[in-house]
Amino acid sequence: MDAIARDLAPKVTAVLDLKNVQRLLDLGGGPATYAIAFAKAHPRLQATVFDLPQPIKIAQEQIAKQGLSDRINTLAGNFLQDDIGKGYDFIWVSQILHSHDEGQSQGIIGKCVQALNPGGTLAIHDFYLNKDGASPPGPAMFGVHMLAVTPRGRAYTWGEVAEWMAEAGLTAPEHLCYDEGDASILVAQKKYRISLLNPGYSGGGDRLPNQSPLAI
Repeated sequence: MDAIARDLAPKVTAVLDLKNVQRLLDLGGGPATYAIAFAKAHPRLQATVFDLPQPIKIAQEQIAKQGLSDRINTLAGNFLQDDIGKGYDFIWVSQILHSHDEGQSQGIIGKCVQALNPGGTLAIHDFYLNKDGASPPGPAMFGVHMLAVTPRGRAYTWGEVAEWMAEAGLTAPEHLCYDEGDASILVAQKKYRISLLNPGYSGGGDRLPNQSPLAI
């Protein structure tokens, strides 16, 4: 995945709006490829890379090699079990959900929402299937691979993940297809305040069908 990340990081950096981001979390960030690219492009940005202890050792080496140890720190742990910190303006989750089942994926999203500042952004980058669950060909084949090599992972449709994000209390996600490759990004913001709408309200707004109001 690191080779893919090195290829995609400049393209991703060009499409994400990070100009007002002060604190960014790269969840499951491996060797810090994306965090380094983001920090280089945005001099005011401070980043945290969270991953298991072994990848974090590699991340620390790469961060130091790039002279960014004063702007990128690391946290070692298991994001399914451990605290990932809080107070982030932006959380980047790249190529993580496809290794986990639906319940775990929803839990990861929920944990990210809790760690975000109100108005903060969650961006989930993956090889998404279309709503038919069988296209495009690249993610479809990747999904078969995930079924074979992970206990419960698979490729998800972007609609599934967008619905989980909305149910967790984010605004209606935007789907960014940033190049001609197979990966794309879902981006949404954490709401600022409690919704006082009746659950049966059918008026305007940007909620997806069946999206629940969120008390943050």
